Amino acid sequence: MPHPTLSNTKLSQFPHLTRFHQYKIILQKETKSLIVVPPLIYDCYAENIIIYKYLFSDNTWKEYEVQPTKKWHGSRSIYTGAINKNRIYLYTNNHEIMMLELMGKTNKYKLEIIQNMNKFYELNDYEYESPIMINDELHYIADKHIKYNINTQIFKIALTSPITKIINDQSLIRIKDKLMLFGESMHHRNIYEYDITKHSWRCLAVTLPTGIWVVCCTPILNGQIILISVIDYNKLVKNNTIYIYEVNKQIIKPSNIKLPRKTIQIFAINNQKENILVTYAWIKIQCKKCNIQLPQCLYLLISKFCFDEILHGITRDCNHYRMNVFEIFKTIN
Repeated sequence: MPHPTLSNTKLSQFPHLTRFHQYKIILQKETKSLIVVPPLIYDCYAENIIIYKYLFSDNTWKEYEVQPTKKWHGSRSIYTGAINKNRIYLYTNNHEIMMLELMGKTNKYKLEIIQNMNKFYELNDYEYESPIMINDELHYIADKHIKYNINTQIFKIALTSPITKIINDQSLIRIKDKLMLFGESMHHRNIYEYDITKHSWRCLAVTLPTGIWVVCCTPILNGQIILISVIDYNKLVKNNTIYIYEVNKQIIKPSNIKLPRKTIQIFAINNQKENILVTYAWIKIQCKKCNIQLPQCLYLLISKFCFDEILHGITRDCNHYRMNVFEIFKTIN
């Protein structure tokens, strides 16, 4: 019996097909959408700087054009970014934090350079920093862990970071009150954990298998499991493979799911409101059949264990695939 794979849904094509792999894709979980930012941004009066927003719910794109603000000249290469509501914070090749703000229901966005970070990067130039938003703090992690408060505009450095260098900016995710970072490179297989409440890092005892390159990762099942997309250089056919990491047990297992070779990002989307409505409807039908009535606390308890979570995969040539996450667990050896 063949192992299941991500099915090609033939959804709407992503913009700029020929250069899509250079675009920066950021998941906005609250609206279940993707923000797609070009890899190079010119001065703020350039007319061709388009930001795209994709909605999973109805498979539609919206384009945002730049609204001129304070003038600056020259181009900026965009390395990576994080999102906070309608504001996207990006890191540039000039060691700057650039802010893009989507203007409500309009098709405009504001662009502004809000901070220079040269004092932290006088000697080093890293293209692959991992950024993430924690409340009102922007965290950038490379050979240093830098925190920037977007309200007070104050920088801080986490002194306990054990990380020497980031190779892939898609290997950092948040799980409740922890940050998880998977592997600095193919030869550095450590898994790091940052406690947000204690402001401290630690290197976990479990390590990634030898010879794999972490492409990206996503949490599923309310953060109980992390799916890690990797390239396995031990095999002749170097498809992307999914590894399953159990957060509480700190156990990592391979699955037999093979992603398309050019998969660059995966996202797990869960419609919690829809899940609750479907679950409640099912419980009411069963209770009516059995002529019983459940208390509200049991409704809530049952709904916590009901998921309909979809894994989305995006390839470098703009194909979009998806699979129910429970199909993955059927393939564990």
